[in-house]
Amino acid sequence: MLDILLPKFDGMSICRQLRQEGYQMPIMLLTALDAKSDKVIGLDAGADDYLVKPFDFQELAARIRALERRANSSLPPILEWESLQLNPSSCQVTYANQELHLTAKEFSILELFLRNNQRIFNRGAIIDNLWGAHSDPPEENTIKSHIKSLRQKLFKAGADYSFIETVYGMGYRLKPLSDRKISQTEPESVLTQTLLAEIALQQKAFKAKVGERVATLKQLINAMREGNQDSQIWQEAKYEAHKLVGSLGSFGFARASQIAGEIDDIFQDVTPQNQAQLLHVCKLVVDLQRELEQSEIQASDELNSNKLTQDVLLVVSDDEKIAEQLLDATGIIVNTATFSSIIKNGVISINASIVLIDFDSDSVIRETLKLVEEFSNRTPPVPTLVLTEKNSFNNSLELTHADGRGFLDKSMSSEKILEHITKVLQKYYKVFVCRSLKL
Repeated sequence: MLDILLPKFDGMSICRQLRQEGYQMPIMLLTALDAKSDKVIGLDAGADDYLVKPFDFQELAARIRALERRANSSLPPILEWESLQLNPSSCQVTYANQELHLTAKEFSILELFLRNNQRIFNRGAIIDNLWGAHSDPPEENTIKSHIKSLRQKLFKAGADYSFIETVYGMGYRLKPLSDRKISQTEPESVLTQTLLAEIALQQKAFKAKVGERVATLKQLINAMREGNQDSQIWQEAKYEAHKLVGSLGSFGFARASQIAGEIDDIFQDVTPQNQAQLLHVCKLVVDLQRELEQSEIQASDELNSNKLTQDVLLVVSDDEKIAEQLLDATGIIVNTATFSSIIKNGVISINASIVLIDFDSDSVIRETLKLVEEFSNRTPPVPTLVLTEKNSFNNSLELTHADGRGFLDKSMSSEKILEHITKVLQKYYKVFVCRSLKL
């Protein structure tokens, strides 16, 4: 309960400050000012009730009881977005059950986004909502600093750095949940498109190759059934059967590979001595053909069932401005990490399609090359690019030796950097898939 006219203080300002700091309990203003405009200002400042002096104490007690009932019966619900939970009553914020320690302004900004999760706020709109017309508004750059701090705290708790998304030319918003979910209607990532296209080509070549081997094997067995006991024919049939086992297994034909294995086992023993054995081998070849006609390549099915919606770019830098410049990119998730955190925690658990490493001096070239090698040694390897203002011939040689994908100049625009990243993704993963799926 606040009296508006206080020595050295203004009750309305105190009420407004309490609300800005996240205080959620009922507030009643007491005043001798009974103009409608004064009441409007008081309620807009965050008061729940407004009582004009002089008043009857029974009415005051009744109003207090009414506010208590209202507070107890309508506790504000917990606000949620992805793994984030904000409790307006306790002013507690958690992400994936990890508590975030926010300032009062950071809490208010986050609450504003959560209560208006479909809306885009520019800096001016955030100021209007949180500071109001009766307090000195901050500079718009102050909002940028609050957003930056919020992103850092969310990122440390495990959220994407773009959890609060920048909409170019418009403002900020919570990153839509639909962007985080796997959807058949969403654009596929460069990596997924490359994998699907390359596997489709490999499937076609694979089917042709397997068809040739099965046809050759069938001809050789028919020749033996007709009485040709040439050891050369036997060796050729043995070779074709053995090659089928490996290639069918690597492409996901489990049952077909098993049948080919039975044929291979027969050829590993002795030459069939009678027509019954040859007939059994011939029957297995027919079963193999039928199984191949009915089967689909499991590798393609697994890829389709685990599609990525977006590529993940990891920016390793101590300069957060670099990541912020790339956040507006469409079709790519931008995550950030510092050199110290990468060196401390390693690269094993990091999810990334491509890595952009920033360094400004020769003193970190060794750490950079070490990171490049570690990412290159993963399965599948993760391509790396180095962003720098200082390139040299020796550094280029060392980066190439470490299997890096090249240097990018810091003077390049964000669009050019992303264009280069996309080209590396397309080229790199196409080569990797060709090597991995080679018959």
